[in-house]
Amino acid sequence: MYLKTQPGLTLDKILDNLDYFDVKNFAPNIKCRFLMSIGLLDTYVPPTNDYTVFNTMTTNKKIMVFRDYGHDVSPLYIELENARMHDQFGLY
Repeated sequence: MYLKTQPGLTLDKILDNLDYFDVKNFAPNIKCRFLMSIGLLDTYVPPTNDYTVFNTMTTNKKIMVFRDYGHDVSPLYIELENARMHDQFGLY
C-alpha cells in the first residue's frame, strides 16, 4: 500500500487531497452549450486557469471577460445568463 511507503503520510492527508479536482480534466467531457465569465482581477481563480478550461473544451462555448472584476460576477453576465436560460428552457 502506498501509505506504508511514505513516512509521515496519513490516510487523512490523502483524503484531504482528494477534495481538490482540477476542472480542466473534466472540460473535454462537457457537451452542452457553455457560457463562461472571467474576471481578470480574480485572485482566487486566476484567469489563466479559466482560459485553460475554456481552451480545453470542444463544445459550443462563449466567454465573457471583465477586466475590472475579481471573483464576483458582473450584472451583465447574470442578465445574459438569465436570457439564455429563458430562451433555452422557458425559465423565469
